[in-house]
Amino acid sequence: TASDQLEESNEIEKVLNNKDLNKIAQKYETNRASNPTIPKGNEGIVKKNKYPIILVHGFSGFSDESKPLILPSYWGGVKIDLDKVLSQEGYSVKEARVSPYSSAKDRAIELYYYIKGGTVDYGAYRSKKYGFERYGNTYPGIYKNWKPGKKIHLVGHSYGGPTIQLLEELLKNGDREEIKYHEQHGGNISPILKGGNNDMVSSLTTVAGPHNGSLISEKISKTPFLQEKAINAIALASNKFTNVDFGFEHWGLKQRKNESLLEYLNRVKKKQIWKTDDFPWYDSNLKGAKELNDKFTMNKNMAYISITGLDSHRNIFGNQSSNKYMFTPLKPLADFNGSKAPESWQKSDGPISLASGLFPYNKPFRETTFHQNPNLGVWNVMPTLKNWDHLDLIGWGKRDKNVTPSMVKHLYEELFNYLSDVERVQQKVSVAKSER
Repeated sequence: TASDQLEESNEIEKVLNNKDLNKIAQKYETNRASNPTIPKGNEGIVKKNKYPIILVHGFSGFSDESKPLILPSYWGGVKIDLDKVLSQEGYSVKEARVSPYSSAKDRAIELYYYIKGGTVDYGAYRSKKYGFERYGNTYPGIYKNWKPGKKIHLVGHSYGGPTIQLLEELLKNGDREEIKYHEQHGGNISPILKGGNNDMVSSLTTVAGPHNGSLISEKISKTPFLQEKAINAIALASNKFTNVDFGFEHWGLKQRKNESLLEYLNRVKKKQIWKTDDFPWYDSNLKGAKELNDKFTMNKNMAYISITGLDSHRNIFGNQSSNKYMFTPLKPLADFNGSKAPESWQKSDGPISLASGLFPYNKPFRETTFHQNPNLGVWNVMPTLKNWDHLDLIGWGKRDKNVTPSMVKHLYEELFNYLSDVERVQQKVSVAKSER
């Protein structure tokens, strides 16, 4: 109804006009071709982490084990193999595999099984609601001993941010619709959807995460033609001659052996997948992101960390334009944000507005640095990296030679040492509680 639309619009305006987000974003300015922020790194001191660090890729990303041969490593790009190099330094770090294009909830469920091991169970209720297969891939597990007390650190780039937040939320509280369906119909329910699994995550780190939504996703979510074209492109790529897993087999987006291409595409068209809300462009548009933020709860014993980049500058018209060395495919996205977004959201790393990436609009935060003690139960907002675009933050961008391989490595050295500091603070809190 019109009143519902007005209420929704007013709620989104509250996010866009959030004073704390906009105040922090206003502090940062860059020039078109100025030098990027240089991280210090660990300066030769490796603080080895007790809990494994799990790296979670973003939208359209692939892990090393599942990527097309033509693509470089997601974590490091052409510049550096981050998880390999940092493992050699002494950090315990592993890369996760989730669907490149699925919804945040599908990816969160997949992430649980990829880490723990087992056959992916998307849920009895959800599979019935959306008309996809309940069960997916089977994984051996990269940390089979993962359970309460045996924690992990989760680091998500871009859309990996909502993915890891939703995983932690499901671990704690489960999925209400699945729990209700299970109570009514019986059968099995996945541990990740049942909830009650506290004390399994030590920290969440978002790197250029769209906490409060993306204006790019907003545009796509309101343009069915673009959504349909995107699904058709994925469907074509998921033909019977490819071994690349695009993460949509549970939706039926995989050509069968005895199926012609025309039969396959007609089958995909009948499903009209793009009309559901179980897709990234919904989770990361302004409404979908707000719904996730309103659902997410904070754990007072966990650390939450956000890392952002800024690679746009004020142009002669007073709007924001992409900087000189921004990764070329990101430039139109930065220019779109810089001209179409509300003024406070025009600064960006390309696809993600700075004000969106800092922290969820409705959660507590502290501005801090990697060299200060971590705060538990709040978002630790790190200083924004100037002249780093969305992909510089993971080592992509061959053209941008100003962001060197060592700078990318040093950024994650600082983060990983900080995560060890998180463990130290958590241990102190635990000891203090036991002595009461």
